[in-house]
Amino acid sequence: IREKMIGEIAAEEKYDGERVQAHIKKGKITLFSRRLENTTRQFPDVAKDLLNRIKSKSCVVEGEIVPVDSKGNLLQFQVLMQRRRKYDVEVYVKKVPVELRLFDLLELNGKSYLYKSYPERHNALEKITRESRITKLAKRKVCKDVDCVEDFFQQALERGCEGIIAKSCAKNAVYQ
Repeated sequence: IREKMIGEIAAEEKYDGERVQAHIKKGKITLFSRRLENTTRQFPDVAKDLLNRIKSKSCVVEGEIVPVDSKGNLLQFQVLMQRRRKYDVEVYVKKVPVELRLFDLLELNGKSYLYKSYPERHNALEKITRESRITKLAKRKVCKDVDCVEDFFQQALERGCEGIIAKSCAKNAVYQ
């Protein structure tokens, strides 16, 4: 990590869930999978909550939908796959609760954030997001040294994450 990144590093939890890109515009929301499939109908609870938790006229945010137990502990990806259905969606909304862990902002009020630094994108994401039981910011820790990153990595594993994503906090750390 240190060979690739100079300065502060943001270590974010890497979740074993379903990547989602949420497009919000004029009070409407559409959720897209990594393959750009519309998954809004499979996650109506996430769509409704996120629409009420984002304070902007329009935006595009990225996150990971993860299954959780009644205490908010992360569950295995296979549990989440029960939500990928066309029928009985409402039954599985109750049976398989989820959280959306947001980790990036791509567009805000018609302005692209792709070429803004990671710290700028994250600060803007924090400002427009009101967390709830469903909508949360991804857990992260900003570190000055690799030992700090390693500690956060071990903690992420203990919490049931796949690992971490290391993001540069440099001014030229644009979205890639």
